[in-house]
Amino acid sequence: MGLSFHRTGSGVLAPVRSEAHEPAIYVPPPVWTNAYSLSFDGSSEYCYGTLAASSPAKAADMAAMSCAAWVKTSTSASNAILSLHTPTAGDRYMMLYHNINKYHARIQTSTALWFHDITGLADGVWHHFAAGWSNSSPPKMWVDGVLVHTGAATVGGVFNDAGKVFTDIGVAYSPNWPSNKFNGKIDECAYFPGVFLSDDDVTAMYNAGAPNDLTDSGSYDTDRSGDLALYYRNGDGTEAAGNVAPYDMAGTGNETDLSWASMDATNYVTDVPT
Repeated sequence: MGLSFHRTGSGVLAPVRSEAHEPAIYVPPPVWTNAYSLSFDGSSEYCYGTLAASSPAKAADMAAMSCAAWVKTSTSASNAILSLHTPTAGDRYMMLYHNINKYHARIQTSTALWFHDITGLADGVWHHFAAGWSNSSPPKMWVDGVLVHTGAATVGGVFNDAGKVFTDIGVAYSPNWPSNKFNGKIDECAYFPGVFLSDDDVTAMYNAGAPNDLTDSGSYDTDRSGDLALYYRNGDGTEAAGNVAPYDMAGTGNETDLSWASMDATNYVTDVPT
């Protein structure tokens, strides 16, 4: 009696023990799906987390950062989508915001503040919203895979300078405007510490309107999967079945899972970008 193995394609083979040494049974690779998003009421519901001690988002004197999320709202309001920040409101942050029917990206580094608006968010349709910053080139904003704004000048400074280190992440919440919580749905949130995404990277991430697996190197123009951090799929781990807040699905170590306020498994909904 023994074990026999046989590998075909990219799948995994389960060994089969038999007297005749029959070939192992082929087990195909898992299929990546996007079945859930999170719904927020704009009043009391939000998610938050304290960054893991060795989170990549806490790297000292960081000179670049990008972030992205899928959002859907029909409410013309002013509220936070995604926020990475220090403990003291206004110190350092990089956030995506909904500013009265406008896509609003906002960055506060050690030496500069930058923000910009692009109208057209509150149309009740899923949109992919991304922003990128580097202290050596002007910041950028992308909507649905298209570059919609490049800053007029380089925004200098760094993140995580001495005494001003990122500690917290918020989804549908920011401590800068704690009462301005998002009203709508959010999906597939991600930060890329130390990386200024390219136009082609964001186009690939948008994927013609269907989210793709950001842990897969093929989801970018240049492989950014190893730079991914704070990746919240909002129900597509085992969270929905377990009635717990979103897990960090980056898979690169030092993940930061979320907690939630005034929420439960009923906030996971099957309305997703496709």
